[in-house]
Amino acid sequence: MLGETGDEMGLTLGEAAKHSGLSKATLSRAIKSGKLSASKNDGAYSIELSELYRAFELKAPSPTPEGVAETVSETPNETTRNTTETPKKHPETKALEREVELLREMLAQKDEAIEREREMNGFLQEQLSKTTLLLQHSKTVETPEARKGIFGRILGK
Repeated sequence: MLGETGDEMGLTLGEAAKHSGLSKATLSRAIKSGKLSASKNDGAYSIELSELYRAFELKAPSPTPEGVAETVSETPNETTRNTTETPKKHPETKALEREVELLREMLAQKDEAIEREREMNGFLQEQLSKTTLLLQHSKTVETPEARKGIFGRILGK
């Protein structure tokens, strides 16, 4: 596919964002996490259209011309075209889609925070185990002064 940039490999990040309706930040995070494959040419990402559809489970556009709905009759091999316009999205739909996108981004951020907390928890538990072992070891090792008693330490005997 030839993108607006003239790149034969795929779409730029901006073109992919426009095509999918997702934000550049969402696409960038998907690339960094490995969910979306992209190559980098001259510092710009190149995203295959098929990869964009695969990663975000987008539906392919209808092959029928815009504004024309295709209907299939009950008899086989008989397809008729209706010239009635396809229904347009309700104005609230875009707002809801944007809200869903933002909620997904927030969820991804929360998941990252949870993962960081789990890593920190594991590290702290490891440090606690090491500290406990050191304390147990220090109690079992007797120093010569510990055997003398108080008068032996005072008098130096």
